[in-house]
Amino acid sequence: PYDNTLRRAAEQYRALTGRGAQIRVTKRIPAEAGLGGGSADAAAALRGLQQLYDELDERTLLEISAKVGADVPFCLNGGTQRAEGIGEVLTPVRGMKLHLVIAKPAEGVSTKKLFSLLRLPRTMPDTAAALKALSLGDLDALCPLLFNALEEPAIELVPAIGQIKQRLLEAGAKAACMSGSGSAVFGVFANQEAALSALPALEDVPYKQVCESL
Repeated sequence: PYDNTLRRAAEQYRALTGRGAQIRVTKRIPAEAGLGGGSADAAAALRGLQQLYDELDERTLLEISAKVGADVPFCLNGGTQRAEGIGEVLTPVRGMKLHLVIAKPAEGVSTKKLFSLLRLPRTMPDTAAALKALSLGDLDALCPLLFNALEEPAIELVPAIGQIKQRLLEAGAKAACMSGSGSAVFGVFANQEAALSALPALEDVPYKQVCESL
C-alpha cells in the first residue's frame, strides 16, 4: 500500500537531506506475523540511502527511525539488544547463536484488536535472568525464561498460535513462544539439525522457516 513504513522512512531522509531513490521491495517476511517485516523494510531503506549519500549521522538516523515506528530502531541497529521505552532505548546484549524454526498460521493478528483485548496488569518476564543466560550462552537456563505477555490474548484471537506452539514443542523444540504481537511462533532448538528435523511436523503450516540468530 502507498502508506507504508518504508516510504515514510525514505521521506524522512529526503526531508532532511533532499536525497531520494527509487526503491523496489520484494517481501519475504509475512504481514501480521510479529516479525517486524515492515520495520525491517524501513530500516533497510534508511541504511541504503545512507550508504548511497552518507548525509546523516547515526544519532539522526535513529531519531528518524523512531518517528517511523517503534520497532525500526531495533531493526536499524540489528543484533541482540534490550529494548526499553517504546523500543527506541536500546542496549546491546552479548548473546549467543540460537537455532530457530519460525512458523506462522494462515491467519494473522490485528495489533489493534489484540490490544483491545489486553487486560492489565500482565505477568512480566524475568528480563535480568534472561540477559544473564544469554551472556553466559546457557541455552538450558534461557529456554524456561522465554515469555511473551501478548501470547495469551493473541491465542484467544487466533487459536492456531497455541496449536503451532504445541507442535513445535512436540517436534523437539526446547522452548516455543509467540513472536512480537503474533501470529508467528518460534521454536528454539539445540542445533540446526534438530531444527530441520522439525519441519515435517509442520508440513501443513503455510509459512515456516529455519534460521539462526545473529
